Amino acid sequence: SHIVLRHYASPQTSCPVYFLSTLSFALAFSSTILLPVDLNLTEEINDDEDNVDFINGTMLPWHILFWSTFVLAWVILPLVREMLLSGEFTTWNRFKDGIRIMIIGHLILLGAVTLFIFWLAMHLHEWNVLPVLITLGNTYGLLIVAVLLGYGLVAIPRGLWRDADPKYELRKVYIMATKADDNLFEAV
Repeated sequence: SHIVLRHYASPQTSCPVYFLSTLSFALAFSSTILLPVDLNLTEEINDDEDNVDFINGTMLPWHILFWSTFVLAWVILPLVREMLLSGEFTTWNRFKDGIRIMIIGHLILLGAVTLFIFWLAMHLHEWNVLPVLITLGNTYGLLIVAVLLGYGLVAIPRGLWRDADPKYELRKVYIMATKADDNLFEAV
C-alpha cells in the first residue's frame, strides 16, 4: 500500500495525511491476513475434540483490528477531513471547528438512524427491530461485495481515473469521431 500511495499521492500531501492513508489501507488489508489464520485455528479446534477449553488466539487481533478501524473511520478521518476543509488560520481553531462540525454531523446521523428505527418499529408493530437491522446490514454488505466482485473492484476506480484525465477523454472522443465518420462514409 505504501508504494501505491507514494505513486498516486499529490506532492503537496502532508505527512500526517499520508500516514493516515497508509494506516487505513494497512488496516483494511490486514483482515485478509488474519482471516486464514483464524479459519485454520478454528479448524484445528474442531478437529481436536479433546481440546474443549482451547481459546482462539486471534480474538485479540480481531478486536484490535475492529476497534482501531472503527475509531479511524468514525472519529479520526472525519476530524482530519473537517480540519483540512476548515477556513480557520491556526491549528487549534481548525481542530475546534473540525470537532464542532464532526459532532454536528454525527448528531444528525444519530437522529436520522433513531427516526428510522422508530419508523421501522411502528411499521412492523414490534419494538424488537434488531433482527431487521441485522438483516439490512447484511444485505448492504452483500450488495457491496456483489458490486465489487469481479471487474467492479478494478473497473470503478479505473473509470473514475480515466474520467479525470482530459487527454484520455479527448483521445477517446477522437477515436469515436473517426469511427462515426467511417460509418457515415459507408452509409453514404
